Amino acid sequence: MSVYFMANILITKDQDYSRAVLISFGRQEDFDAWYRSDEYQEILQYRLSASECDTILIQGK
Repeated sequence: MSVYFMANILITKDQDYSRAVLISFGRQEDFDAWYRSDEYQEILQYRLSASECDTILIQGK
């Protein structure tokens, strides 16, 4: 089973979403390890403050 992390990112408030990011992980555990990693947590604050986004976690086959 694959796990997909998708983010629709709004760069400025006066436009529609301008970026779509899709990241594929082999397993749920791989996604969890990435998301909870010290490295990602360190930069997460910058991503959250620099953009508005909706994120979706999709489990696939």
